[in-house]
Amino acid sequence: MFDGYISLPLIYLPACYLLFLYAFVSCVFAFLFIVCVVLVPGNPVNFTGVALNATSLQLNWSRPINTNCTVITYKLTYWLVRQGECSPIAVENFDKKRNATGNHSLVIGDLLPDTLYNVIIKAKSDAGVSAGDTWIKTKTNESVPGIPVAIDNTLTSSRSLAFTWQPPTCRNRNGVITKYYCKLVTTETSTLFKEISVSPDVTSATFDGLTACTEYRFKVLAQTSAGNGSFSGAVTVTTDGEGMYTCVLKINNNKQCLYSAIPKIGMVIELYNMKSLRKIYTDIVKNKQKQSNHE
Repeated sequence: MFDGYISLPLIYLPACYLLFLYAFVSCVFAFLFIVCVVLVPGNPVNFTGVALNATSLQLNWSRPINTNCTVITYKLTYWLVRQGECSPIAVENFDKKRNATGNHSLVIGDLLPDTLYNVIIKAKSDAGVSAGDTWIKTKTNESVPGIPVAIDNTLTSSRSLAFTWQPPTCRNRNGVITKYYCKLVTTETSTLFKEISVSPDVTSATFDGLTACTEYRFKVLAQTSAGNGSFSGAVTVTTDGEGMYTCVLKINNNKQCLYSAIPKIGMVIELYNMKSLRKIYTDIVKNKQKQSNHE
């Protein structure tokens, strides 16, 4: 008994066919149909990804095999998995889509340095997209790092200064830190006192042999395989004074050394009010005695 369905052997796909249907009732009816069969493509093959630089990836693939239908476009979806050693991410930059027509390669840009991405590709014909997924993991190159953070002066004496810092934040590290460069500059003359490099597991530096009662500026930068990052902002520190009588005056919470040692004969220090020009403090320092006069 005919139930309304019939299977026909088709030799060539995809193709269009003329279908004649005869109905035998009290008389014979003939119906003419045009039937076109269009296939969904298979999955693309040989799918690869290679980093062009720190923010771009080139994707390459080949046409689906054993597929006679015409592929009109390739649909790609990609998302960020992990940036460097940061915690895995599954939502940032998620589900970005691109189409590629007429070729078997595509460059995607505006990516993050030293970052792992998942990429999925599907082939599309007039009948729809491929049923399965072809996917890869691929990673961008490293870039120069951001600046170190949390810089602090941890030791101050008349002849030594020590500093600590932390690596650039995870999102700004842009690769594996290979080295730090530190430099100490004399503020008054902008003269480089010393520049040193330390291994990536060291986040401190000590400078000895400094001049007492002198202001210095400290900076540090990080390095990856891509090169040096930028120096941090300067941390300004003044070494302590030294001698028999050392005068330290606090002005706007900044430490300023007025003198660090007594000359053989002596010295006089006078402090004036800037508005009235009235002398408000006098300090007379001699070789073996010291007397002060507050007015």
